Amino acid sequence: MRSFEPQADDSSRDVVRQAVAYALIVALDERSRQVVAPALEGMGFTVLAARNVADAFGLARRHPIRIVLLECTDPAMGMLDLVYRLRSDPVRSNAYIVGVTASEAPPSSVALALNAHIRRPITTADVAALLAAYRDRHGV
Repeated sequence: MRSFEPQADDSSRDVVRQAVAYALIVALDERSRQVVAPALEGMGFTVLAARNVADAFGLARRHPIRIVLLECTDPAMGMLDLVYRLRSDPVRSNAYIVGVTASEAPPSSVALALNAHIRRPITTADVAALLAAYRDRHGV
């Protein structure tokens, strides 16, 4: 996983930064990260990983996130707060947010705010299907 941070005095890199498509993965287990990150990178995304919601907030503030995959089985982790903050931010409100759980459906408290849901274990085919849905929604 890579992160791109332009230097404050290098304005030419700011143009590059704006063209980068960022994907944020939040609190996913190691196996899921090993499947998701390379698949997203292979499709042109720069993948940022956050271990928890606090890290995710920080990354989301610094990068125009396009896709978010987040573990949403533990409501105490603040995932609902993360989803609603992204939805209320003008730059990130169109982020394609995907909940990841071991169950057939995400918790009802967050389900309506998600664009999609993936059940663990995640496969590369799952990620490809999500990216196809993302591209259909955003016309890319």
